[in-house]
Amino acid sequence: MITLVVFAAAAIFLAVLGVYGVLFQRVRQRSREIGIRMVMGADTLSVVGWVAMAGVRLIGIGLVVGLFATQVLAGSLRSLLFGVTPTDAVTLMAVIASLAAVGLLAMLIPSWRATRIDPAAIMRQGQ
Repeated sequence: MITLVVFAAAAIFLAVLGVYGVLFQRVRQRSREIGIRMVMGADTLSVVGWVAMAGVRLIGIGLVVGLFATQVLAGSLRSLLFGVTPTDAVTLMAVIASLAAVGLLAMLIPSWRATRIDPAAIMRQGQ
């Protein structure tokens, strides 16, 4: 049981790190666009919303792929589970909710960073 908990924690950590890395890179690549949006009058809420929507799409795709993989691999998972089935609705909803919450937390830093971009400095860089 301890080994399973350690591997589950490692998987969640890697998922958070992956979502954070992808969103961080997306904000970095689009910093000029964000700067232009802010110069044109975009407020911090719209910038955060733009970054958050990218993260929500990423999390949604990951959850759909994960649910599909769970359904495909349900037969081989049956022998590893005790007291629940691989397609137990309550367990799947709990996993989906926890992974979505962790993914949303991983979006906070890139969203915050996007609002701190100095439009004048970005324009001077000439990326």
